Formats: sequence, C-alpha cells, structure tokens
Amino acid sequence: MKVTIHETPPELFGDEVYRKEIPSQLERKTPLILEILKYLLDNEWIEQEEEMTMRLVLDETLINAIKHGNGEDEAKIVSIFMRSSPERWGIMIQDEGEGFTPEDVPDVNDPESLLLERGRGVLLIHEFMDTVWYYDQGSSVWLVKARPTSWSKAQRRMRRLWRRLLGRC
Repeated sequence: MKVTIHETPPELFGDEVYRKEIPSQLERKTPLILEILKYLLDNEWIEQEEEMTMRLVLDETLINAIKHGNGEDEAKIVSIFMRSSPERWGIMIQDEGEGFTPEDVPDVNDPESLLLERGRGVLLIHEFMDTVWYYDQGSSVWLVKARPTSWSKAQRRMRRLWRRLLGRC
C-alpha cells in the first residue's frame, strides 16, 4: 500500500453537518470518538456491524493527528468536521503539525516492517474507507465512505434474521 499526499485539497461535497476542535490531548480522543460514532449510527451513515471498524479508523486517525502531527502539544488544535450528501459522507481531520512524507509510513508488506509497532493504522484506514485523501503535506486527511444503501440494509436484516432462526434450530 502506497500513501499519497496530494498537492491540493479534495473536492468537498454536500453540507457541513458537524464541527469540533480539541486540544492535542490523548485523553480527549475517546469521548470525541464516542460522540462521532453516535452521530454516524443515529444518522444511519454506518451499520451497527461497522461500528468497531469505524472506531478503529477514528482512533488511528486521531492518534496520528494528536501524537505524530501535533506532538501532543496541548497548545495545538485538532480540527474535525463532517460533510454529508445523500450518497456519501466524509470526515476531515486536520492537525497543526508539519505533516509527513510517504516514506515515513512503513510498508506493512515488507517483512522487515512486521515487528514495527507503527504503520498498520494507515493500512486499516485505507481498507475501511472508500477514499483517503492526505493533503497539506499530510497534516490533513479527508476520509470518505458511501452511505449504506437500502439494499445493503435489507441484506443485513436478512442475515440477522437467518442467524436468529438458525440459533433456534
């Protein structure tokens, strides 16, 4: 997996529906994640089955911004905002750091990187989100995901029903 840092900001879509800023304190991360997850679930932007994966994506992205981007400098802010359209939603996370270069991210497929304690979060983020757009030298990331369709919701309901029925047999 190759990380790309774009020269330009992404093309935004829809309406801004959420905005928050937090100081670069790791203890501020979990309450923010819970607030965002509640918003995503309440608005049916993610299914219940996606909650844990989205929690990991938010955790990794916020750790990157707070710890690596802002160096846990409490005077620096992490900004978060969400946008929504009928087809998709996105979360922008921006720190006040210097950014990073793609070479800073270990290649998780390289055997020499297997024992490193970093780099897997970026892979997870790319696997779960439909679009990951780094810009501002890597100090900003735009995460985009398609909204669940009524068909995918119906499929999930049928799977849950079958599981319940099979559990009773």
